Amino acid sequence: MLGDAGIKRVIDTFKSGEEQDGFARWVGREAVANQKYHLVVRRYVGGEGRYKGAARRQRPELGFEEAVEVYVTVRDGRSTDADIDALIAAVRDISGRGRDAWRHVALREIATLASEKVAVDPSEEYPIVGVLNAGQGLFWRETISGADTTYASLQRLRTGQLVYRKLTAWEGPITVVPPEFDGGYVSSEFPTFTLDEDAVLPEFLALVCRRPSFWNEMRIRSRGTAERRGRLNPQDLLNVEIQLPDLDAQARFVELERAIRRTDAERATLEAVGGAALERLLSPGENAA
Repeated sequence: MLGDAGIKRVIDTFKSGEEQDGFARWVGREAVANQKYHLVVRRYVGGEGRYKGAARRQRPELGFEEAVEVYVTVRDGRSTDADIDALIAAVRDISGRGRDAWRHVALREIATLASEKVAVDPSEEYPIVGVLNAGQGLFWRETISGADTTYASLQRLRTGQLVYRKLTAWEGPITVVPPEFDGGYVSSEFPTFTLDEDAVLPEFLALVCRRPSFWNEMRIRSRGTAERRGRLNPQDLLNVEIQLPDLDAQARFVELERAIRRTDAERATLEAVGGAALERLLSPGENAA
């Protein structure tokens, strides 16, 4: 029976459309026909015996002492309880002022369509980036060779740009480029925009991109005879309106989101300590450090 974490992983993978070794894979009709139309997942994802009965938990990647060191580093960088309490008080005040306290702007007032087009060189390789649904960010797809692609040009991403996928925009495939994806590439199906950072913090706009009401505005403006094949043109996206507080208020929400991420990171590293400790206990000769 799937627990909450397993259910979340299934949903997130479905939304992103990303293949995962031993878990999810795109297959065509021919592959299904070759399996006599049996839809047992392990027939298609493979995994060399990883799915015999219940899924097996992978062994920890770090030794115990390494895991503890990582945890301590993350813990020491976490916000104190007093810091978080202050942030909560700030966002309580900001969000409680009501919609009329802040101005409404169309995206075109804070974003400008701008792409850094790069001609594809057959002798070069290009790391390709995908956009997750539901405003959940970016992911690395694969690195392609210029000699093997039909693209004549690609677009280079830059930190702080707004980027989205034209196709099935109703799924919310939109976000702001974080630093770790600077220099990645997308096709022309992924328009990019430069933001006016005197008016909007990129990280705040990334939070706006996670809101279902924002995706609904994208859906309304998409064009096509069928919703699943609908496409959202850049100029139509720029007509979407959002409520925009001042920069100081935006910064408080960004700081709270960073605190949340640090807390998540601390929990993940503490779980790694627990896993490494159990592994060392049960396999002392192999994992003692």
